[in-house]
Amino acid sequence: MHTPPRLESLNGYDRITMKKLPILFICSLLTAAPAAERVALVIGNSGYKHFGKLDNPKQDHDEMARVLSRELGFTVDDALDLDAAGFKKSLADFASKHTNAREIIFYFSGHGMQVQGENYLLAVDSNLDTKVKEARLAEIFDGETLKQQKEALIKQEAERNMVSLSFALQYLERMGAENAVRVVILDCCRDNPIGTKSLLVSKGLTRVDPPSGTLIAFAAREGQTAGQTEIGNTSLYTRELIKQMRQPGVPLEKVFKQTRAAVVKITGYQQVPAEYSLLTGDMFFMPPGPVAPAPSTVVVTPVQDSPPVLAASAKALPAELPPSGFFSVDQVLSGTPYASYNAYSKGKVLLRAQEKLKNVGLYKSAPDGAMGRGTQEAIMEWQRQQGLPVTGRMDAATQMSLSISGMQETAPAAEARPEPRATPKPKAPASRPVARDDFFKNS
Repeated sequence: MHTPPRLESLNGYDRITMKKLPILFICSLLTAAPAAERVALVIGNSGYKHFGKLDNPKQDHDEMARVLSRELGFTVDDALDLDAAGFKKSLADFASKHTNAREIIFYFSGHGMQVQGENYLLAVDSNLDTKVKEARLAEIFDGETLKQQKEALIKQEAERNMVSLSFALQYLERMGAENAVRVVILDCCRDNPIGTKSLLVSKGLTRVDPPSGTLIAFAAREGQTAGQTEIGNTSLYTRELIKQMRQPGVPLEKVFKQTRAAVVKITGYQQVPAEYSLLTGDMFFMPPGPVAPAPSTVVVTPVQDSPPVLAASAKALPAELPPSGFFSVDQVLSGTPYASYNAYSKGKVLLRAQEKLKNVGLYKSAPDGAMGRGTQEAIMEWQRQQGLPVTGRMDAATQMSLSISGMQETAPAAEARPEPRATPKPKAPASRPVARDDFFKNS
């Protein structure tokens, strides 16, 4: 009878190779796994500590995450009741994980407000109670100066413990493949959660210019608010949106158009959803053909207070400084609208930034509009404190956080030059009366 050869007789290392095969096989599967093409970040904030608690966001979060993952084939990261640090970290992690996605959705349900014309999404620990600090300012300043100091204080507090829409857009714009479609859905146009009238905090959200390839959808148009529905139910806007998302073969823009029509019909124009779009590609929530749902990847960020979100963005984008240890003025403003400004105007922009950084104690020297190590270190430390990518440059988010966006280009005042004057003609010497003695001398 023929006996099959033993494994050891084949060669001296096959036994070891066969033992390693399962591990190698698993590693090859992990390496070959394709990156998710359709991804979504779904956040719902209900348990606010300093503002009124909301009933709908938890239900909105649960239903939106379930439909996107189980019915529409998205890989979903989701979280409930995030504090400010956790909110920013979720955005940073989401962007770093999905660098090649082609369809990207960011959905938020919770409190939202506009402060000095900027839209903010509120974390559960967000707070704008500045009465004590305002009272201290009133002891030092008065009149127009006091008003300006209060405005700066409220803006600083909003940036510190809320999440600006521009901050979220910065991360979303950086992720995804070329020509990716990005959709931001904000069901957070509730009434002013502060409950008091203010010239600085306005009702509803304000319109926004989206980055290229992005559509931003609001549950209510500019300055309008969206009310809550019954306890335990999803909000009206999210409920009607999900209905339209489930329709196969309906283009993205039409989904939001049909959602608006449904909400307007139900509320009698009391709530009018709005979108702002610079899309360059096409997308279907439910494609015309059958969809195989992707496995849901659920990442729930703990509700406990998170450590300051400094490392997430700082490690992702370290500043690559030149040998001098600081960027030039042109380099620090590259990639921004100020890049095309003349040298005089660039210096003015940097001077304003230095003044802002000096006011918060980060810049120690006298503002002069010139780059150096002190300015460079102050910019990077400000970015760390604000949870921004530590690029060392004055990018859009950094300009926004320092309130130096939108400065106009100017030219240095021309030195007054004297008008050229005609060379005066020589004048004849003035005649003088001739004295009597002189007359006789010259006779």
